[in-house]
This record gives sequence, C-alpha cells and structure tokens, in this order.
Amino acid sequence: LRQHRCDGGVGGDEPPRGDAAAAPAAAARAGRRPQPLDDSVEPTELVALDCEMVGVGIGGLESRLASVAIVNASGNLLYFSYARPQERVTDYRTRWSGITAELLKDAPSVKAVQAEVRELLKGRTVVGHGLEHDFHVLGNHLPRDRVRDTAHDLPLLCRPSGKPRRLRHLAWEFLGLTIQGGSHDPAEDARASLLLYLRYREKFEQAAARRQQRRDEREEKRAAKVAAVAAVDDDGSDDDDAEPAEPAETGLKKRTISMGTLFSELM
Repeated sequence: LRQHRCDGGVGGDEPPRGDAAAAPAAAARAGRRPQPLDDSVEPTELVALDCEMVGVGIGGLESRLASVAIVNASGNLLYFSYARPQERVTDYRTRWSGITAELLKDAPSVKAVQAEVRELLKGRTVVGHGLEHDFHVLGNHLPRDRVRDTAHDLPLLCRPSGKPRRLRHLAWEFLGLTIQGGSHDPAEDARASLLLYLRYREKFEQAAARRQQRRDEREEKRAAKVAAVAAVDDDGSDDDDAEPAEPAETGLKKRTISMGTLFSELM
C-alpha cells in the first residue's frame, strides 16, 4: 500500500467558512485531500470505516455491500476488500460508488467479507459518517458506546434542523480538505471522518459520556420498577397457604335438604 504523510492534518488555523454548496468546487481547486498522520500501520483501538454499496432488486433500490475500507487511528489502511453480493446487481451506482461489474467479478462473497470485518471490529471503537447504513450492509450493529458518528453525534456538524450534512461539505468547511471529487473512495471517506473526530475529539467523548449516563439512568429506573413489582409479589406470597376465608353473609339461611325432601319438591 502506498502511504503518505499528512501535511498539517487537523491542526493549524480553521479554514474560512463559505457557502457549503460551493465548497466542493473550491476544494477541488485547493487539491488538499485527507492523508494519514504518520506511517504506522498497527491496529489501534480506534478505527474508522466506510462502505460503498450497489443496488439489487427492482430499480436497484435495495443496498448491498460492494466494498469496505477500515483505517487505523493514524488514517492508514488496515483492511480493504470488494464484496460480491449473492443477488444479481441491478444498479452498480458507479457514478458515486466507483464500483463496476469487473471489480466484483472475482471478489469474495459479502458473507465472507462481513465475517472478516466483524472479527476486526471486535472490542474496537468505530468512527464513521452515517454508520447506520454501513452497519446495515455489514450485518453488524455495534453497541452505541463504541460508535462515534460524525453525521449525528455533534450539533456542530449537523444542520440547524438536526439532520446530517454531507461528509464532503464537512471535510471542506472544518478541515479544508476535498473528498469525493468523482466517485467515492471508501478509505478517503474513512480518513475524513477520522480527522473530523480527532479535531473535535473532546466534544465527541463528552457526547458519548452523556449518552452513557442517560442509558445508566434508564437502566436504574427499569431495575427499580422490577424490584418494586417483585416486592409486591413477595408481600402476597405468604397468603398462599392460608385457610380460605368464609364467604360473606348474604342474609340467606342455609337449608339442609334430605334426598327424599328434594325428590318430593321436584315432583
């Protein structure tokens, strides 16, 4: 793999902010693209990933995994693979994905790639942009406390409405970098997400801590409710062996009727 050093990474002055819609063209002229921070290719506890997808089914509306890239905390590639869906591909989405039939011809199956990625992500924290889509095609949904998502976690990186922004706009506005000039490069997109995370790492971790605190509070409330129900059940458990209570008086006197009397009354 060819490796490059980052010329400044996420440090230095913040680039001027302009119209996000015009950012891709300006970024293309600038020509700065996400680069690794150093030469380390060691696996790290923190990784970033991005997937490219193709469409299957009528109109190619259902997404399937076509390629996946995972980079370490330095932005160097740890894993890359194309993946061949079991179903017939009806839309390669080449304009955005860069995927062609030729690239998938001899690729391993989606299931094989999913298994490899699942093993690689065990115990690791994952950075990405809109990771719910990546996890869906990977068939691997990680616990929320191990996810750092640049599309959702920080209001700073979202629209005023709370909806996510495009990664290429964020990369230009906050990092002064251009990505996705043509088709998407999953390794480049993963690096862009990683650099956004590193720039605002403290804010991301604070947001993660708040989410964890809310989860803990919900668990405490749930446990308290379960304990309260169990206590009520325990209070009533001693009555199981008690003598049944006499029925309440109804004002009617009991009659003892012999079989002969009963027979005569019925006649």
